[in-house]
Amino acid sequence: MVAVVSLMVGPAQAASDDAVTQANSSVPAFHTYNPNAPLGSFDNPEILDGQDQALLSHRQFKNLIAAKQARLAQAKAGETSKLAGGCIIGAYWSTCKQYPGFGQINLATELRSDHHEYATQQGWIYGSGMWETYMDISRDGGANWYGRKSLVINSTSWGAFEYDGSPNVARGCLHNMATHYVGCTGWH
Repeated sequence: MVAVVSLMVGPAQAASDDAVTQANSSVPAFHTYNPNAPLGSFDNPEILDGQDQALLSHRQFKNLIAAKQARLAQAKAGETSKLAGGCIIGAYWSTCKQYPGFGQINLATELRSDHHEYATQQGWIYGSGMWETYMDISRDGGANWYGRKSLVINSTSWGAFEYDGSPNVARGCLHNMATHYVGCTGWH
């Protein structure tokens, strides 16, 4: 058994596989996108879907919110939403990304009875070592975000759900704690 010691804000709980799962923190870390920070850092994570997704233009952000609203309208009308990649059975929307030499990060949402999306993440690194998965949540297309939400350490468990309805966008991130490298999905 490996003991995990972490300085996390908010309550933590042990998962069934002896990993530590962070409950929703009351004081999340606030970040501002910094293209001059080292690529793969917390303020300039490598966007594994393409670096052009790090900071959404006004048009990209507007189109993303419009697509979310269109899916919501379909769901309210009783139509089935097409899964993005279809990788998580039962998810309202999902994406699963495998990155050779790094790991896998999955991001999924569920539509709740209040007709809003809630996102969660899951992932792991390839090989051995310690890692964590979490979500970043932004309201301005990635210029600023609350980071390390729904933190899960050294476990393939899904993180806690976070509100991902308009105007929020979320991305799933994977942090290799040995190399300090951070890779994230694009914004959803």
